[in-house]
Amino acid sequence: DEGTETAISETEAKEKIEQLGYGRYFSEKIPFYFNYHDRDYNITDKDNKSHGMMVASLAAGNSEKMRSAAANAQILAMRVFSDNDEYASDYDVVTAMEDALFLGADVINLSLGGDGGFSNFNNFYSTAIKKAQEMGVVIVSAAGNSGTSDLGNPDSRLYDNGTVSYPASQDGVISVAACDLKKEIAYFSGYGPLSDLSFGVDITAKGVDTFSASNSGYSIASGTSFASPTVAAAAVLVRAKLEAQGFSGKELCETTASVIKSTATPTDETVRAQGSGILNLKKALKTDVCLMGNGKKNNVVLGEMDSMKTFSIELKNLTERYLDYSVDDVSLFAETKTAS
Repeated sequence: DEGTETAISETEAKEKIEQLGYGRYFSEKIPFYFNYHDRDYNITDKDNKSHGMMVASLAAGNSEKMRSAAANAQILAMRVFSDNDEYASDYDVVTAMEDALFLGADVINLSLGGDGGFSNFNNFYSTAIKKAQEMGVVIVSAAGNSGTSDLGNPDSRLYDNGTVSYPASQDGVISVAACDLKKEIAYFSGYGPLSDLSFGVDITAKGVDTFSASNSGYSIASGTSFASPTVAAAAVLVRAKLEAQGFSGKELCETTASVIKSTATPTDETVRAQGSGILNLKKALKTDVCLMGNGKKNNVVLGEMDSMKTFSIELKNLTERYLDYSVDDVSLFAETKTAS
């Protein structure tokens, strides 16, 4: 907004760049850029491949044609892919994440990942993610584009065949699935559950035929990579509101995620495909309360059941007012397959 103080000033950016020993200042909008893969300053893809540009514009674009919800946010342009290599290294990704924390990021978007479906939370990413949480930095990541492990089977969405990518599968990360304009989950969008039977997917945003800026102007593309920055933009705004209310550290990070999930709009799709539902930023910015479950990522995770399980839900008051709620009806969705 007008009059808002620049989060990372030119002086601060250049001082931190000097401490790092690499990186360059470009503008007030982009106070840092670096190519971590090739260790140079080429951050524009060759041959008009525009994945990074498209993601950045969805996260914080401020042009007349491509204006993000977080249009006034700054961008730390950290490239981890090379024109000469299809893959990024985990080392480069984690290094970029740690540098983002050092530079003062509020939200980190990871439109990348490797097929997983696993829930090993003590791996290469876990230390950086835990550090981000303690600092109140929200991490958002694409759920992946592999659908289910038996994509094409008409019953595939009824089985435990999740392929949610890592680091989206990590605890402390908001995992984002993709949908189209009709709010139908994309066939390619990564499914849960994870190996510990937690959901895998947290929320859904538009990621089919998504319009964004590209290196040659503007273009349209599909993928969870383009759903993730939309949620990251929402996280910027929700986090800023909560921080102004006095939230900080891990509580700020977890409450931001819970607000975004609590105000999502559910569809008829299974929870392990859509998570809590489709992003509803308007509601997220207006809500006075959010739901906090007692499971991983503050969700209610039942896992494997023999007969009965009990769980608790906390209604977290985000105001200083007394709020009174009554529950008239409870609807549960059971995902089952009946043998014929």
